[in-house]
Amino acid sequence: MLSLMGWHPPWSLADRARWARARPWLAGFYFGVLMALAFGAYFAFRSGIKLAILLGVSVWAMGWPMFGMAMKHRWGLRPDVEDAAVPTLRRPWVQASDRSLSVLMWIFGISAVVLALGLVTGGNGTTGGRFVVPALDILFALTIWSERRRRSTR
Repeated sequence: MLSLMGWHPPWSLADRARWARARPWLAGFYFGVLMALAFGAYFAFRSGIKLAILLGVSVWAMGWPMFGMAMKHRWGLRPDVEDAAVPTLRRPWVQASDRSLSVLMWIFGISAVVLALGLVTGGNGTTGGRFVVPALDILFALTIWSERRRRSTR
């Protein structure tokens, strides 16, 4: 039987990565709960509580098994992940594969451009959301770009 500490992820990013590899379904469950709460809160503010509950439960029901399978089958990780450095706040993508980094960089880059165009043309949304979301997209794209650059210079 797992101890009580085994049910909760540790605070350290390196320990959390090892914990998630040892317990992929539990890590997926926690991921699903967080995503369901985030989507539920967003849709509660935007559309109402009934849609928020429906979408939150469906995101949770689909999200945690998919994340658990991705952790178990090591989708998106480098082939030499055991030899790679542990993820930190400065280098969160250190264990991601080159292909997944490329795909993520394109997604976040295109998303930042589309959101910036929406900001210029006066699209719908709150003023804070108009600036925060493109800024986060640019931040993610830059961190991915710096990780790819770090790998190519070696």
